[in-house]
Amino acid sequence: MSKFVIGETDCLDSAARNLNDLLDVICELQFDTTDGPVDRRIDSLLWIARDMSAGIVDRTSNRLAHSATADSMERISNVAGAEIELLSEIMALTAKFQRRRQELEGAAK
Repeated sequence: MSKFVIGETDCLDSAARNLNDLLDVICELQFDTTDGPVDRRIDSLLWIARDMSAGIVDRTSNRLAHSATADSMERISNVAGAEIELLSEIMALTAKFQRRRQELEGAAK
């Protein structure tokens, strides 16, 4: 398993956009190939997306952890909600892809 790390100079917005692009590609690969075998590399892409989201979460948490004012606590709360939503979407996509792969493999038998 890889670990996606966002460095000090990297932009969180760019990382989030890249993650969104990756999820779009995963969806296109998975659902636009109705005939033929399911590409197992899609699972690898899902793990990369999960690692990217964890890296975004870690970097966001580190950036916001330096000060503890009321405003920063509210931002942390908002970010935590967004992080939970992002991770939830990735987990839902993972489950959807796995079910779809099982359906396609079952139909191929």
